[in-house]
This record gives sequence, structure tokens and C-alpha cells, in this order.
Amino acid sequence: MSKLSVLCLIFFFVFLFGSLFKYLSFHTNFFDLGFYNWIIYIFATDFPIKFLFVPHAHIFSLLYGFLYKFLPSPVLLITSQALAIVGAGLLVSGQWTVDGGQSLVGGRWTMDGGQKPNRLQTTEYRLQTILIILYLLYFPVWYNCLFDFHFEHLFVLFCAIFYWLVIGQWTVDGGQNNRRQTTDYRLPSKTLVFLICLLCCLVKEVFALSAIMMGVYVIIRRRWLVCGSLIVVFSLLYFIFIECYAVPYFTVGKEAPAIWHNAFGYLGSNMKEVFLNLLTHPWLLITETLSDWRKLLYIIAIFGPFLFIPLLAPLELLPALPQLFISLLSHKDNFYALSSQYTAGLIVPVFVAFIYGVKRLERLNVITLKWISIFVILSSLFFHILLSPSPISRIFWFELVPQYHYTAYIPTKRDAMIKEAIKKYIPDDFNVSVSTQNSVNCAHLAHRRYYFCFPKGVTEPAKVPDFSNKSLIGLWTVIKDLVSGQWTVDKRKRLPTKIIKTTEYRLIWADYVVLDLKRQWFINDRGCNRWRGGQCHDPAFSQKFLKLVEETKKRYDLIYEKDGFMIFRRTISVLDKLNPI
Repeated sequence: MSKLSVLCLIFFFVFLFGSLFKYLSFHTNFFDLGFYNWIIYIFATDFPIKFLFVPHAHIFSLLYGFLYKFLPSPVLLITSQALAIVGAGLLVSGQWTVDGGQSLVGGRWTMDGGQKPNRLQTTEYRLQTILIILYLLYFPVWYNCLFDFHFEHLFVLFCAIFYWLVIGQWTVDGGQNNRRQTTDYRLPSKTLVFLICLLCCLVKEVFALSAIMMGVYVIIRRRWLVCGSLIVVFSLLYFIFIECYAVPYFTVGKEAPAIWHNAFGYLGSNMKEVFLNLLTHPWLLITETLSDWRKLLYIIAIFGPFLFIPLLAPLELLPALPQLFISLLSHKDNFYALSSQYTAGLIVPVFVAFIYGVKRLERLNVITLKWISIFVILSSLFFHILLSPSPISRIFWFELVPQYHYTAYIPTKRDAMIKEAIKKYIPDDFNVSVSTQNSVNCAHLAHRRYYFCFPKGVTEPAKVPDFSNKSLIGLWTVIKDLVSGQWTVDKRKRLPTKIIKTTEYRLIWADYVVLDLKRQWFINDRGCNRWRGGQCHDPAFSQKFLKLVEETKKRYDLIYEKDGFMIFRRTISVLDKLNPI
């Protein structure tokens, strides 16, 4: 094992134990580790295939649901997340090769793929060292490892494999011309490239847009017209199927722009209106970016660590464009938040574009590779200290973001008390529902049929989709009859009327409520942004949250309270009197 592989292994354990200690100290959230832990546990228990499309198409829930049959623990989720992201770094930095093949770095930085010695081959190990350091310093890598759990980590890995197959591995000339190859080298299998793009689609429907750009990239970079065209067509059809039919059928009868109205509703109520609006108003991307200084900061933060060198290789950035445009077009700040999972789709393309951009910069003879390396490492270190949650960052040592402060990684006696109280007072019963403050999350709370984020299911009953009359066969019937013209279309929502009218709900009250007044306050997924020293310094938010707590006390029996931590149990007679179902 090389020294660089050992370095990656060390960082894997840093990410793993960082996430694990956050979980043990109750510094993970309902959104999203708790939510996905609940969904995957549901798959392992009931296998309700309809949940695959609520609210996103996470097809890999099936795989994790199967693994949960053997290890039903969020430890499995955070381990796979850290492993995938570190593995992607090994791929794009040139650590993994096969006999007779070149790595992404090796194929790019040698003139003939290693057939004859040249001036650049002696620097390959140094370049690999620099690249893996830059990858591990990149702040989105840290947030995507430590921010709870999201399926986006799989895209990071699949995207790295895609580049590895297309321009890195099994080439003799850095991917510039694959027609003149000796028998000692194998061409990358176009079938594998197609399958990797298919897996990207299955991670989350939005990555189908990235897969479309991967197909375009394959056509331009490798001249694989048939393979690239198939990727584009399949990814486009998959995106349309999920966004226009599957998600509306299994949710509220609305397409994604209507579901995420606060973020993209201004572009249109359905996908057709959105795309037409963008085609006829191409300047929207510029005006929306300039409308919010945080979006400009987002662009600087993404490309700044690499001194904007990736912009010199725009072709390699193609797979990143859909994710970048979605963030810049959004009116909801979490899409362009630097600490969110939405940076996952940018990590590998930006990194690969940097590798290509450096080579093009060196050809200009303006600056040597040595000085490029020095300046980029200093820039990456600056952005890392400023923005990342690592132990050498300001966020780690100063209480700027509570869930990444160093105290969030240290389990305390109070955390042990909370864990013991939850296990003692809340039954381990699959049919007992729980509503918990977003900042209080553990497997004992999540592993049940209904798991809500406070105040859902507390101040009023939660609306839970009723899937009893939904099935994949029914979805196929909707599509078939719509294509044949047997069903009318609602002109306002542009969806089959049968999809809209057959969506039903169950009203569910939470049986137990879990609150912690000494942990960051949340109302659903919106937290008190001015939380310092265990207190909320936002008067408006405090008033609203405490009002919900008082309503909870009126509707529920307080069965446990200690040091600001409370557990409530439902009082059926009171609930029926206050708000009958």
C-alpha cells in the first residue's frame, strides 16, 4: 500500500469517526440522516416500493434496504458515504490503476501513456500527492462526508468512475485518440460507461440531467457517437418519466417545480414551462446569479480553491453544469448553501477540469508547474480554513455552526441521559409514531412506521400519502392511457386528471413527542440561525418555537423532563376534543 493510499485511509477514518461521534452525541438531524434511516428501515421491513418516488426517486434505497436486513443501523449509511467519497478521490488523483493501464493523472501528464520516458513522467508521483491533498482540502468533500447522510455520495463515486473509464484508465495517449492502440491495452468498455451513467440516474432523478451532459461529453471527448447518444436519450426519458409521471403519481399530483415551489416556482408549474422559460429567457441565469451576493460567493467558493483554473477546461465541466445551474437558479438558499449536499455534483467534474486546466495553463509558458502547485495549495488551504468543518478550520473551533463545533463530536453525560430516557419511555414498537425536534435524532426514534419532524403530527395531524391504491402497474396504466389519448389533461397542472384525483392521505397524530430546549431549535427543517451558547437570539423565531412548545404541553402529557429535555405522550381524549379527526 502506497503512502498516499495510507493517507486516504486515515482520512476515511477521520470522516467515519467524525460522523459516528456526531451521531452518538445527538448532533445529527432528522433532515436528513433520520429521514433516510427511517425510509431505508421501512424498505427493510415492509418493502413499500412506492416510497421509491417520495419525494425523490432514490432507487438505491432498495440496495440499502436489503443491507439493513443484516445491519439496521445508520452506521452502515455513514460508513458507505465516507468510503464512496474517499474512493472517488483515489480514482481521480491517479491512485487506482490496473496492469497495462494508466491513471487519470498518468494518462494526462505523460506524452505517450507511459511507453517512453519523458520529462513529465518523473513528476507523476508528486502530482498524485498534490492532487490527493487538494481533494482532501476541498471543503465540499468534508461537508458531504459529515453532513448527516445523502444519496449524493454515490454520484460522487460514479462520476469519478465515469471519468476514470472515459479519459483516465486504459488509454495510451491521455484520451485524445483511442484509435491507435496496441494489443497490450484494452479499450474502455462503452457498455460500462453506459451502465455508470445509468447508475447516476438511479441515485436521484436530478442526476439524470448530469448523465445527459455525460453523454454529450463522451460524444465530444471520445467521439463515441452511438454510446453518447444512447446515454443522452435514456437519461432524458428517465428524467421525464420520474419528474412528470412517477413523482406526481405517488405524491401530490404535481411536478417537481410545483413541489419545490419556493425554489423554482417562478420558472413555471411544470417541467415543460420551466424549460421553455429558460430557452426563451437565457439571461435568467445571469440575472438570478447577480441578484444575490450569496450566489456570487457560492461560485467563488466552488472554483476559488483551484484559482479558477477549472474554467480553462470547460468541456470537463459539462457534467457539473446541471447542478451548478440548479443552485444558481434556486430562490431557496439551501440549494446554494456551501454546507449542503448540493455541492456533491460538482466535486469530481471541478477536480478533473482542474487537472486539464493546469496542463493547458502550463502550455502557455506563463508559469511553471511548481509555482502553480504552490499557489493552488495555499489557496485551497485558505478556503479550507475559512469554509470547511475540519479540525483546522475556524468553524470547528468557533461556535459559528453548532453542529460542526468541536463540542458536537464529544458525547457527554447529558447525551447518555437522553439516549437512556428515549429507550425507557418510548416503546420499541414499529406502529408507535414519533415526532421529534430536527436536532434530536437516533435509530430508536426512526425505526418505526411513522417518524415526523416537529411540529408535524403534533399541533395538527400529519398528512401521510395513502399508497393503498397506488402501484407500478397503475403508473404504467396512467402513462399508456395518456399516450393513447384516453385520459384528458388538466390544463392548469398539465397532468392526467386521474393522477390528481386519486391522491389520498391519512391523518396521523404522533404518539410521542421529543424536544430538547438546550439543543438548536428547529421548526421542521428551518432552524434558529442565531443560536449561540445554547440559546436562540432570534426573538421572532424564539416566540414562534416556544408557542409550539406550549401547544404541545396542552395536547400531550409530559412523561419525562430533565435539564431541558422533554418527552410527551399523546392524550387521546384531549386531542379529540381540541382537533377531532
